[in-house]
Amino acid sequence: MFRKWSGLWPFVLISVIFCPELLAQSSQPTTGILFNTLMIRNGHDAGTMFAVQVDNREYWLTAKHILTGRKSGPAGEVKEKEISLQVLDPVGTDIKWDEVKFKVIDPGKDVDIVVLVPTTTLTRSDIQPLKISSERFEFGDECSFLGYPFAQTWMATFKDYVFKMPYIKHCYISGMIQQPVKVLVLDGINNPGFSGGPVLYKTGPNQVVIGVISGYHSEPGQVHSIEVPNDSTAVQMPKNTKVKHTGKESVVDLNTGIIIAYIAEPIVDAVRTNPIGQPLHQK
Repeated sequence: MFRKWSGLWPFVLISVIFCPELLAQSSQPTTGILFNTLMIRNGHDAGTMFAVQVDNREYWLTAKHILTGRKSGPAGEVKEKEISLQVLDPVGTDIKWDEVKFKVIDPGKDVDIVVLVPTTTLTRSDIQPLKISSERFEFGDECSFLGYPFAQTWMATFKDYVFKMPYIKHCYISGMIQQPVKVLVLDGINNPGFSGGPVLYKTGPNQVVIGVISGYHSEPGQVHSIEVPNDSTAVQMPKNTKVKHTGKESVVDLNTGIIIAYIAEPIVDAVRTNPIGQPLHQK
């Protein structure tokens, strides 16, 4: 399936994680989640999935709407017990999509999360997935989330190996709503492609997954066209320059910075009633 990169990830950890700028963030992603977050594709829709551990078994989570195609409202149900998704090979510069079969656990029609159990190993067994939070988190605290905006990656290089990595974005835990299940409201800027990505709380050995990115609120905004003088070459026009409104305007959806993420804890009960995840190796 995926190309092997045995023995290299601790060194990539040094170049990717131990960065002073990142260490300032209290929700800095750890190696375990960076290398357990992959890009997926279902038809023409791309998104993110990531691994977690429950009762020493590995499960992969993503946003259910990537599978159902729902654009709004409840995510619906995934009635199939097995599905196939394309998973981007994270090793190397070549774009290589692998067809992977997954067993499916649906935690409920009102939860925009689906649990996937691959029939093959996707990552190294010694990179342990994170646990799902079972503790209280504080509103107003920092968080971060991972994913592949607009189906894009960035590259981490060590010697002859290149790794396609998820982007890291910062957020704050803003609030919680009930619709009808509990949903996290985060303060940050989400983009298409982050759907299905993990919401992370704390860092280091205390880091946990508290949610799965679902979407963001948008609002209509008017965009006005203006006529710029032909002889204007400066970045800022002189103060006495009059800008003529052309009268043309359009309405576009603006990102409000309100992110919607479904709390990950409901999947714990779902997988405990059907514990089919791959057993993890004890360290």
